Amino acid sequence: MSEQLKGTLAERIRDLRRERKLSQSELAEAVGINRATISRIENGDPVMSDIAVKLAEYFGVSVDYIFGLTDEKSPVNYDLKSLGISAASAQKLYSGEIDSDVLNMILEHPDFGAFSKAVALYFSDVIAKGAAVHNTVLDELSRIVADMRSDNADEAANDISLRKTPADEFDIYRLNNMFADILKDIKGEIGHGHKKEEKMTKEIVASLEQSVGRHNLAIRRINAERLATGVVDAISARHSLTEEMRNNLTAAFIPLFANDVSKKKG
Repeated sequence: MSEQLKGTLAERIRDLRRERKLSQSELAEAVGINRATISRIENGDPVMSDIAVKLAEYFGVSVDYIFGLTDEKSPVNYDLKSLGISAASAQKLYSGEIDSDVLNMILEHPDFGAFSKAVALYFSDVIAKGAAVHNTVLDELSRIVADMRSDNADEAANDISLRKTPADEFDIYRLNNMFADILKDIKGEIGHGHKKEEKMTKEIVASLEQSVGRHNLAIRRINAERLATGVVDAISARHSLTEEMRNNLTAAFIPLFANDVSKKKG
């Protein structure tokens, strides 16, 4: 049985309406139903599926959210065409060929929009034309410098000419840096998660030490059953475990610790 999510249908409709600062009459008019229906819904009466669809479409949320089946407001069944995703790309996501977690982290990064536009610009003729103009200017500047009466003119002209960039590499360096920065930011965020996990691990270890009684029990009194019980107690301090789960975990740990204890005694 699925866990009951926070917020009943009535509460969600009322909250969505209030977020828009609408009266019941205004909402009823917007979705094409009468005010009394909205009032009954917000008082807990059942809602017809067609009305739920109208409300979901109006508020821009999923029908599952309206019915309290998910806490995710955004509709998940987007039309592929409206998203601009090709069928081939969708198939790769569906099959698991593309790591959706990685893709989501990249797409959700605040700088990815600018990066995607820069890539689109790179693929267009704009970059190639810009590179051509850039190189033409350097050619002319190199020629002008070479014509100057100076001992260093030829060397300076050559230095200028070397600054030309092939059209297909004109913006690659900037794109590489932009994408690298995005990946570094994402990895940094993941690193923060690791730090939280390390802190949690230390807390669990401290709880384990206290449960086992490492500092006030003689080593000879610590047996496999005591160790297993201590570990389960430490886990229970962080997670809610049923009695059955506790018993199963304890039974699973005892054989592991029995081997370890016997080795230490030997």
